[in-house]
Amino acid sequence: ITDKIIICLEVKGCEELRCRDGKWTFINKKNSYTKYISPFRQSQNTKYELEKILEKRLPSEIYKKVRVDWAVIFPKMNFDPKLTTEATPERICDLSKINNFENFIKDFYEFSPSNKSQTPLNHKEIKQIIEILRPDIDIRTGLNFFINETETNIAFLESEQKNTYLNIISGKYPQNI
Repeated sequence: ITDKIIICLEVKGCEELRCRDGKWTFINKKNSYTKYISPFRQSQNTKYELEKILEKRLPSEIYKKVRVDWAVIFPKMNFDPKLTTEATPERICDLSKINNFENFIKDFYEFSPSNKSQTPLNHKEIKQIIEILRPDIDIRTGLNFFINETETNIAFLESEQKNTYLNIISGKYPQNI
């Protein structure tokens, strides 16, 4: 979130990337996962959802100033934008650009199309947007958790005690008294 633009960034910290028949596979040393939606589409979809949330929750005079766009970050690899029709070079921050992220953001702002006002957001408005997107949350474990945990422990102990008792009376282990 800047005073000029909110950018939805999809970060793909993978070391290998494959796309076969529309199935994207992201691979790291310890794990891999697949998706049928590209990182570019993921980021773009986030943009639309974010705009809906902000339009609904922000006063209209602030929302009119909000400019939302999307980009994808590949911090561990270079990504040739010619490999896909889903993104332009300006929407990709890869290993070649990550060390100068501030310039990437500045260049992205210049590239990003806008039909919104060019009036920058002030500090109070940015804070209001942050409160909507990342509200303070306090959650505590409820009494039901402790009750369920205790019931689980009792069931485990009863089963363990039953097995011990059956082993003792079975005669299978004569050393048991």
